[in-house]
Formats: sequence, C-alpha cells, structure tokens
Amino acid sequence: MVEGITYLMITVMGPMMGVPPGNTLTWLNALAAHPQLAVFDYGAVTGVADFALVPAAFALYFALRGVSKSWMLVAMGIILTYVAIDVSTFVSTSIDLTWLTQNYAATTDAAQRAAILGAEYSALSTIPLSQFLGWTYPPFAFLIVAGAVRRGKLARGVPLLGYFTVIFSIAGGISFLDPIAYFQNFQLPALAVYALFMLGLGRMLWKLGGKQTKPN
Repeated sequence: MVEGITYLMITVMGPMMGVPPGNTLTWLNALAAHPQLAVFDYGAVTGVADFALVPAAFALYFALRGVSKSWMLVAMGIILTYVAIDVSTFVSTSIDLTWLTQNYAATTDAAQRAAILGAEYSALSTIPLSQFLGWTYPPFAFLIVAGAVRRGKLARGVPLLGYFTVIFSIAGGISFLDPIAYFQNFQLPALAVYALFMLGLGRMLWKLGGKQTKPN
C-alpha cells in the first residue's frame, strides 16, 4: 500500500518536473529549476518506494509461495536486486545532480564551474541505463506475481493491472535508451497503473492477513 501511494505521488510530481530523467540538459535544467521538488520526488518519495519493496517482496513470497515457491523466490530475488540497483544508481545520482546544479549556479570561479560541469555530465551518462533497468527489469517479477495471483484466484482485477504494468513499464523503459516519442507516451500510464497494481496487492495481502488471524 505504501508503494502504491508513493507511486501515485510520483505520477503527479513527474509532470511537475516537466521532463523525465535522462542524459539531457533539459532534465539537468529541470533539477536546477526545481531543487526542492527534485529532492522530494527522486530522493524522499522514490527512496521510500524502493525500501518499501523490501518487506513487500517478503510478504508476497510468503503469501504466494503456496502457488509456486520456486517462481516466487525468483520474483523476490528480482525485486530485492532491483532495490539495490535503483538506490545505488538512480536515487543517489539524482540527489548528487541536484546538489551539483545548485553549486554550479552559486559559484563564479571558472575552474570550479568546469569541474562541476564535468561531474554533472559524468553522472548524467549513467541515468539512461539506470532508468532502462529500473523500468524493464522489475516487470519480470510483476509478471510472476500477477500470474500467481491469477492462478490462486486471490484478487479479481489485480492480475490484469499487473499485466498492463508489465507492458507499459517495458515500453516506457525502452524510451530511456532510444528516445522515441511513441514509447515515451507509456511512461506516465505505467506509473499510474503500477500504483494501482501495488494498491491492489496491498489490499489482497491485508485481506489474507486478516483471514489468518481470525480464530477458528
């Protein structure tokens, strides 16, 4: 549920930044123009979303291992490695870039500005691959989870949201390596559907937990 709420916030804040993350001066300028929003969106909210996936991965494994223990282990492994990748690459880099843009604007020394600019371009170069992995790697876990929920007949509508999440996320992720406008159009719907998918999973887990705690 926390994951779903954070991604609803990300869905709203993304257009406020004006441009998706990427190896572009446009995104760098957006970070410079909206430093507080950037830190809140990419640092605080995305960071919370990433760390919320850790207990969520274990909860989904224990809830769905009766359907397929081996596949749920794979799904949990994908989710946990994704968290490590995203926190160590995108979250940390976006915060560093926001800090660098502020330092660049604050200094007038030519040598310092050149050094900051070099650091910015170096950090920016990692964003496309980081975002591509962040958008195309986790869907393999979501596909497993959606299939397990459908097979176990645990929540109506949730598997369909999962399948749409997989399709939209992979399509939107492709645009980070190849900025085709057609694929970029999938990014915002992917965030929104992902949020609904996670809220649906949270509701399902809540109900399952309630059933387990009821006295016989």
